[in-house]
Amino acid sequence: MAEMIRNVVAQERPDVLVVSIPNADVHEAVAQAAQNTHVFSLNSGADDFLRLGSKAHFSMDEPLGGYQSADYFADAFSKDGNAYVACAAVNGEPGNTALSQRRDGYKKAC
Repeated sequence: MAEMIRNVVAQERPDVLVVSIPNADVHEAVAQAAQNTHVFSLNSGADDFLRLGSKAHFSMDEPLGGYQSADYFADAFSKDGNAYVACAAVNGEPGNTALSQRRDGYKKAC
């Protein structure tokens, strides 16, 4: 993804770039882009966007989203009024902080 960011900035020279910051692998590319482009981040990157030069960050509260989804599933899939006790969540993209935070919120609700 870092290479994609670099290529877009070099080839298209956008005034504004919207990116996700899913892990440290893209930090340098985002910081470089922010030197000459207005960068805004979406979803992943809430903890890092300011330090990397992003002008703003837009996302949901990841732990709360995970918690609310587990709460919804408990209601939707309960048996005879009893919620399931065992639950699991998998982060399919290790290093993606937003997914890790969502998973942690989900597990907390279980």
